[in-house]
Amino acid sequence: MSESYGALLPALFDGVATFGWRAGMNGVIQTLLGDCDGPMLELGCGRGDLLAALAAAGATGPVVGIELHPEAFATTRAADVHFVRSDAHRLPCASASAATILALDLLDQRGLEPAVVLGECRRVLQPGGRLIVRVSAYPWLYGPHDVAFNTARRFRRSELSELLQKAGFGITRMTYADSLLIGPVMGLRLLQRWGVVSFDASLYRAHWSNGLIARTLNLEARFLARWNLPSGLSLLAVAQKVGD
Repeated sequence: MSESYGALLPALFDGVATFGWRAGMNGVIQTLLGDCDGPMLELGCGRGDLLAALAAAGATGPVVGIELHPEAFATTRAADVHFVRSDAHRLPCASASAATILALDLLDQRGLEPAVVLGECRRVLQPGGRLIVRVSAYPWLYGPHDVAFNTARRFRRSELSELLQKAGFGITRMTYADSLLIGPVMGLRLLQRWGVVSFDASLYRAHWSNGLIARTLNLEARFLARWNLPSGLSLLAVAQKVGD
């Protein structure tokens, strides 16, 4: 694999690369969220684009972004979001202080202990509070793309379900996303993994690819308003804090 671990992480913060995927996925998450009542926290929030959109859409409580990478703060334009630099393993938040926590493409990151992070999420959530998780799907698809974005692993549906339940969450919804382009993207990723096609980081900045991804994800967001998707490059779960 030609890319070193995390080589493209800064691209997530510059506002140009992967903008289509970010914008489209933000619409998917907003669909899954529905209402945005009460204090909201996003772990690994990056530039805070999603939180800014939720604040603008009428979130009723404080909107807080937790991010470890300083380059994210240097590029953010989210005026309505309060940012805190912190490690997700030890959140600087009072117990039972958040109504909703978002952990998007976080639990699959290199250096993260998912069980520890989920334990912190459960501590910080109010009774019955919501947790929305997004991870990379299908372990057999792991390749240069994941290395470049610091992804340590990809999840099976059963693995994510078991992880959430062991952490004290009840799953209310689980669906795939990033589905409409799954065929050609999987084909490209596998060819890169096998060394048949070289990894090309410029694709993440290309306007044509970003536009195509944004349009397909917008269609998926409409579909997800009523139904789940049976396959996709990303796996999402909506879970609720259960027990004491």
